[in-house]
Amino acid sequence: LNRLGVFAERNLSVEKNIDREQAEIKARKESKSPKLGGIQMKAVRLRTEYLVNPIGIDIVAPRLYWNAEGGTKQTAYQIIAKSGGKIIWNTGKVASSRMTHILYEGQPLHSREKVYWSVKLWDENGEGGEISTGSFEMGLLENTDWEAKWITGNYKVKKSERYPVDCF
Repeated sequence: LNRLGVFAERNLSVEKNIDREQAEIKARKESKSPKLGGIQMKAVRLRTEYLVNPIGIDIVAPRLYWNAEGGTKQTAYQIIAKSGGKIIWNTGKVASSRMTHILYEGQPLHSREKVYWSVKLWDENGEGGEISTGSFEMGLLENTDWEAKWITGNYKVKKSERYPVDCF
């Protein structure tokens, strides 16, 4: 009987802790001020063409993706893309819950260009969250960007003579 009482007392204590934690979480969610512990909506797992910060992509209008964390529902987003410190694309605030297949519609991208893009989300209360940043780097887009020389042995080729395969 004594053990049963101790078990019930521990159970009651655990239930009180759970209730208190749930009340704190609810209060934080209902709070609109981040200084009071409110949970802001934030973009997480930013991807470009399904990749995290890819290097050498050859798609001139890449698609952007993210997931939302905090808040209940994304109601709007804003994407700003920069290259070389200059803004090359700014969507402005777009009223949409879309988080996938957002097509890049900024200035034309060039070979080897590094682009940093950031996204800000708004939640169901119209509150803006913190800004999240990702990046991508363009590959070689034009035929003239490619430079190469054939690797051969150190002999002068004669068309009428057969040579073994060069192995380097």
